Amino acid sequence: EPAIVAFARVYPDVRLTVVVENRPIDIVEEGYDAGVRYGHYVPEDMVAVPLSGPQRWVVAAAPAYLAKYGEPAHPDDLAQHRCLQLLLGDNSAYKWEFDIDGERRRIRVPGPITINDTATTIAVAKSGAGLAYLLESRIAGELAEGSLRIVLDAFAARGEPFHMYYSSRRHSHPALRTLINIIRARQSLPPVG
Repeated sequence: EPAIVAFARVYPDVRLTVVVENRPIDIVEEGYDAGVRYGHYVPEDMVAVPLSGPQRWVVAAAPAYLAKYGEPAHPDDLAQHRCLQLLLGDNSAYKWEFDIDGERRRIRVPGPITINDTATTIAVAKSGAGLAYLLESRIAGELAEGSLRIVLDAFAARGEPFHMYYSSRRHSHPALRTLINIIRARQSLPPVG
């Protein structure tokens, strides 16, 4: 969000449309200039520019949840907890990923609430209704204020950086490079030329 405001100051006459989709789309076919995805999800025929460093996926809970249900000590303990299900764009539940003994494990977690939106997931987790699987960078404010706490920290899965991607066959607008560099600067990354 802050990058959009900064971009609008630099290019007040450029029309910027931001669309958030929970499903993979073909940006060229649907008429978009660029998209943002995790590195391993960027189509091979696209130009990809990292927007962040590697991401960390964590399990977070409100202090009220932990006081009522206790804290899991191992990912296998999640079977006895209330987990907020993450709904993917194809309407399937996302399996939570953990790094256990040097291996990546994907675990199907139980839970009565399924959500396809990060902001809603954070709000519901803060209410104490369940454990949430989120990007650590996305909940930095909640962690700092204490409304959420990371659990199972030793098992947090490292993920790919976010990337801005666009077609190598289309001329990219100079404003796109500016937007990329605004986002990269906010992540303490050097600008791209």
